[in-house]
Amino acid sequence: MHTTMFFRQQEEGLQIFIKGWELYQEIIAQNYMHHQEVIEVVKEATNGLENPRLLEVGCGDAYVVSQAFADRERISYTGVDMSGHALEYARRNLEREAWKLDLREGNMFDIVPQLGTQFDIVLAGYSLHHFGADRKAILLKRIRPLLNENGVLIVYDIFRREAESREDFLERILAYFREHWTRMNDGQMAEIHEHVRNNDYPETLDSMKSIGEGAGFKSFAVPYREENDFYGVSELR
Repeated sequence: MHTTMFFRQQEEGLQIFIKGWELYQEIIAQNYMHHQEVIEVVKEATNGLENPRLLEVGCGDAYVVSQAFADRERISYTGVDMSGHALEYARRNLEREAWKLDLREGNMFDIVPQLGTQFDIVLAGYSLHHFGADRKAILLKRIRPLLNENGVLIVYDIFRREAESREDFLERILAYFREHWTRMNDGQMAEIHEHVRNNDYPETLDSMKSIGEGAGFKSFAVPYREENDFYGVSELR
């Protein structure tokens, strides 16, 4: 590939990422996807862990971890994401003098089996719903051996109501966005709608439990479920 063309494509990719990242930052700022509640759950799950070892799959800019552990002096963190641009933002959010960071660019399905470390916490935040149930099952089977004896997989994501179809869920959540996500302009809302319709395949909590059981997890808990039944946090051990 011609060098000039390569750098032009890199620059275009960065601009696309920044545009999406800025939109996501506004969503976080308004707490539209309940990040603040998620942060409190993650904090609670790691109480008593002096120097937690964390793995995050689909880490993006690692916002939740940067907030949940802002007061921790030491932490070992491995983050995996397809986007090198996202990982640069993650590094900026997470870099502390005594923190040990391992940021890996690539497909989580390929990278997770290569990790030899045992983790106290594995996080999957707003990433699993982009895969069908069969792919989720494969990933959870690859994550399970990486957890230590008392380790936990925390999945915070969108979840359908029981017996609700994907189509009904999408119509319900998109209608909610139109009514309540008032800080989004028309162009941003159009981008959100297109992304959701083309990429979102949420499980119900019961189906998430079944996938976890099939992957070897013995217990399943739901420490947080918001009142409109869109967002929730599940813990698998």
